[in-house]
Amino acid sequence: MSLSEAICYHINKHLVTRRDNHLRLLNSRNKETIAGGNPAILDTARYADWRTSELLSQYDDHFSADSLCGKRVLDFGCGEGALSFHACHLGAASVHGVDVIQKNIDKAQTLAAHANLSNKPLFSTSSTDRLAYPDNSFDVILCFDVVEHIMNPSPIWREWQRVLAPGGHILIWWQPYYHPYGHHLMSYIPLPWAHVLF
Repeated sequence: MSLSEAICYHINKHLVTRRDNHLRLLNSRNKETIAGGNPAILDTARYADWRTSELLSQYDDHFSADSLCGKRVLDFGCGEGALSFHACHLGAASVHGVDVIQKNIDKAQTLAAHANLSNKPLFSTSSTDRLAYPDNSFDVILCFDVVEHIMNPSPIWREWQRVLAPGGHILIWWQPYYHPYGHHLMSYIPLPWAHVLF
């Protein structure tokens, strides 16, 4: 964590917790949906573990293994590859993960190199408007917690249509507002809980 992130984390931890205490009085039924209600979001290491767990349960709760089994899968906005690895475990024929952030791809490639899988996912960086794959390359596109980060969606939607084989599917999920990076302005304000300050 950079110094600026650490400072913002500590300042906003107080603000989020204070707001959380007020909101608990209003609604004590579902504490995890209240900002600060999940202790994992106040610690970066615990947050990373929680985020991976959330990502996988988003898939498992809303989609089936049959959607990926034997399919050629593109994990668009793969981050460090958690969902790509999950797709491999669920029986995908092949998995390609793309992300615009090089350090995410570096981490995913390191994890893949050490993964005990017969069919390891492949990872590469991607531009924001062009995918480096031929037409009809994939049967399924996964796009989890990414759509809200796309500033100009039309070019990438055209690319999805181009690389998706006839009869293919795009599986989309997002709902990440109540966490440190829920402001979705990371390219402009790379600080956790910036939306709390502003």
